[in-house]
Amino acid sequence: MKRKLSALFCCLLCLLLCFGALTASAESPDAERAQAIADGILTFMQEGKDTQAWIDSTLSAQAGVGAEWYILCLAQSGDYDFTAYERSLLSYLDKNTVPSATTKQKYALILAAVGSTDAYILQTAESTVGTLGIMSYAYGLHLAHNGYTAAFSEAQIIDEILALQKDDGGWAVSGSVSDADVTAMVLQALAPYRDAKEVSDAIDRALSLLSKRQTEQGGFLSYGVENPESAAQVVIALCSLGIDPCTDARFIKNNRSPLDSMESFALPDGGYAHAKGGAYSAGATAQVLCAATAYLRFAEGQPPLYALDHACPDKAETAPVTKPEADSQTQPEQMQSSLSYKPYACAAVLMLGAAGCAVLIICKKRHYKNFITLGIAVTVLLSAVLLIDIRTPEDYYGAEDITKQSPIGTVTLTIRCDAVPGLDEIDHLPSDGIMLRTEVYEIEAGETVYDILVEAARKHSLHLDATGVGDAMYVRGIGHLYEMEHGDLSGWNYKVNGNIPSMGCAAYTLSDGDVIVWEYTLTVGK
Repeated sequence: MKRKLSALFCCLLCLLLCFGALTASAESPDAERAQAIADGILTFMQEGKDTQAWIDSTLSAQAGVGAEWYILCLAQSGDYDFTAYERSLLSYLDKNTVPSATTKQKYALILAAVGSTDAYILQTAESTVGTLGIMSYAYGLHLAHNGYTAAFSEAQIIDEILALQKDDGGWAVSGSVSDADVTAMVLQALAPYRDAKEVSDAIDRALSLLSKRQTEQGGFLSYGVENPESAAQVVIALCSLGIDPCTDARFIKNNRSPLDSMESFALPDGGYAHAKGGAYSAGATAQVLCAATAYLRFAEGQPPLYALDHACPDKAETAPVTKPEADSQTQPEQMQSSLSYKPYACAAVLMLGAAGCAVLIICKKRHYKNFITLGIAVTVLLSAVLLIDIRTPEDYYGAEDITKQSPIGTVTLTIRCDAVPGLDEIDHLPSDGIMLRTEVYEIEAGETVYDILVEAARKHSLHLDATGVGDAMYVRGIGHLYEMEHGDLSGWNYKVNGNIPSMGCAAYTLSDGDVIVWEYTLTVGK
């Protein structure tokens, strides 16, 4: 009897394996590649945790400062519980002021993606559309398409977007020359409306531009540099439009597709670099995962990435959301305390350890394992005290010139705010609008625009307010001058060698001779 059951089991197993093989062979090879990309990134990022545990721990802890695109991908590709993440993000929004319209829209979209009914989503949709140029229209259209009624109708938002199309067929945050990333992101927003003739014509012009801009490696340039983020945005756009980026002849150059270009930036551990041969980039990795998720949804006949599966606008609350002015993410000015606390902290830890030993002896818990556990706890606490460096603003600022161990060259840095009206009447700003006259800074390999800005801020005791993690840092204020302080489109831009890069300041790696200018503008996005 046992032999018959074993034989039957073997037959069933063989049938299952054959069926699985046939199913796998029927899948698109490109869909299998996209799945492998997504699996590799998630395996790398999760560090051995299962997906739900990763959401509840790491991603919830990073709510508001780096987890958002991973959450979007998970919400659009599986059935998970996002309660912990939603609670953490709402807590972040309650404690922090978010002045940027597009950043607010990003948070609103992610809340909608996880099925939140919080008033923040609808409030954002009704107050931010068009207030920060083309991208605030694009994100606003995503919100409107998912049912969150904005101050503008969908038709009005589309009209504004089409009016901002450049002569070359694409879109850009500023200037007259279109940017591949911005063009692709606008196409993602317009995709659900492509049946309308005027929208279809605009999309065709933009696709023609992107096809012409594609490199022989299958990718796209951003300010002269091929990168995976640009390719990822194009992949998402094409999938949103029902176009296969791996087979459409318009987007195959030298037998290479945007997906091929994207893959060429992969690192051995599953992460992605922003530049060929570069180090891990959090922004690049997250955007590649979004592109892989978009392609898988396209291959499976599902709606586009931004057609949110769990959005529930009919249940959205209408109560207003209040936000305090304080921002716990401000840095580096809000660093407090002094290094002098360490001797006292170490003494306190040792006293606690001694008290613990006394308790064990009194309670007759004298087994050696108890003392080992206590010793480990004391060691961990001492290590934390010694390794964590908490300094006062006085300690942090006014640092001596930093000596670079292996400099590869120098750059110059200037910070100006002469676009601000009425400087003579603003006490905390220089009357000539020059916060920092041109200075020379040594750079080491891998240093970014943000690194040099922080170095200058420390050297000159210059207030700096930035938020984010990794290469996703965003500068909101310098010298107590904040974005949106002088109009809805006012804020800080940085230029390198006269150009405004299409990446964050912490993602732009510097080269010898680069000229950095931070300037406050009244027309961000126009």
